[in-house]
Amino acid sequence: MLGFLQLAGAVALLLFGLGLVRDGMVEAFGLRMKLILGAGTRTGLRAFASGLVATLGLQSSTATALLTASFVQREMIATRRAQIVLLGANVGTAVTAVIVSADITAVAPVLVLLGYGLRRRGTTVTSGVGTALIGVGLMLVSLMLLDQATAPLRASPQMAAFLPMLDQAWPVALAFAAGIALLCSSSLAAVLLIGSLVLPADLTVVMVLGANLGGAMAPVLAGATLDIAARRVLLGT
Repeated sequence: MLGFLQLAGAVALLLFGLGLVRDGMVEAFGLRMKLILGAGTRTGLRAFASGLVATLGLQSSTATALLTASFVQREMIATRRAQIVLLGANVGTAVTAVIVSADITAVAPVLVLLGYGLRRRGTTVTSGVGTALIGVGLMLVSLMLLDQATAPLRASPQMAAFLPMLDQAWPVALAFAAGIALLCSSSLAAVLLIGSLVLPADLTVVMVLGANLGGAMAPVLAGATLDIAARRVLLGT
C-alpha cells in the first residue's frame, strides 16, 4: 500500500511539474505561441516547426491539438497543414521525454532556485519563465521518486511472473498503456512511467505506442463539440 502511494505521489508530482511548465510558458509567451501556431503554417516545414515549438512550450500535445483544431474550425489553418502541425506536436512530446529522462536529476535544485529567483523579479516574462523552470525541476525530482517507488515493484516475484504474461499479450499491454495515458491526460507522463520499469525492449515499444494512442484519445474526447473538419484533424492524430 505504501509503495502504491509513493508511486501515485511521484506521478502526481510529475503532472504538477508539467502543469507548472505549461502555465509558466503561457504566462510568458502565450500570445506569441498562438501567433506562431496560427501564422506559421504557410509551408509544410514551418507548420511542423510551429507544432514542435508550441508543444515544447505548452508541454502538452493535447493543448496544441485542441488549439490547432480551433484554428481549423475558424478556417485559419488548412486541414492538411493542421495535420503537419500535429505531427510536429508529437515529435515535441518525444523530444521532451528524451530531455527529461536524461540523467540530469542533479540540476533539479538549481533549476528550482533559479526559477524562484526569476519569479521574484516581477515582470510577466521572467515570472513565467521562472514558473516553467520550477516545473522542470519538479519533473526531474519526480523521475527520481518514480525510480525509487518502482524499485520494489521491479524486484517483486509477482512482477517477474506478470511481465512474461504481458509480453505474450501485446493488445492487453497496448490497451493498458493507453489507459494510463488517458487517465493521466498525458502521454509524456505515461511514457516516463513506463521507462521507469525494466521491460523487454519489444514490450516497451508496444506500451509506448499504447501511451501515444491514449494521449491521442484525450484531444479527440475533449474536442467532441467542434465541427466536422476540426474533429477530423483530431482523429488524424
